[in-house]
Amino acid sequence: FTDAFIEQSNGKEEVVTASSWQLLYKPVGNDKVAVLAMNSDTTTQAIDVTFADVPGVSCSSCAVRDIWNHKDLGEQKDKISVNVEGHDAAFLIIG
Repeated sequence: FTDAFIEQSNGKEEVVTASSWQLLYKPVGNDKVAVLAMNSDTTTQAIDVTFADVPGVSCSSCAVRDIWNHKDLGEQKDKISVNVEGHDAAFLIIG
């Protein structure tokens, strides 16, 4: 899921405005969901992962683990914000 959208320009052609980030998710069992936060921009982006927006996440206060950095990020309430460098990604387990 992203915040990309299409808008009309001059009533003739469509202009696609795309976000510089994208979130992909996959349920991994035991009420946990893997989330990949990808930054396609050239600069570091703070990417918010709002738990209510991630299909399969049923908690509002969730344990979060950063898979690639091998770190537990503790219990987070409602969302987590991750800083992702340009052309990089963060890989989280939520639940």
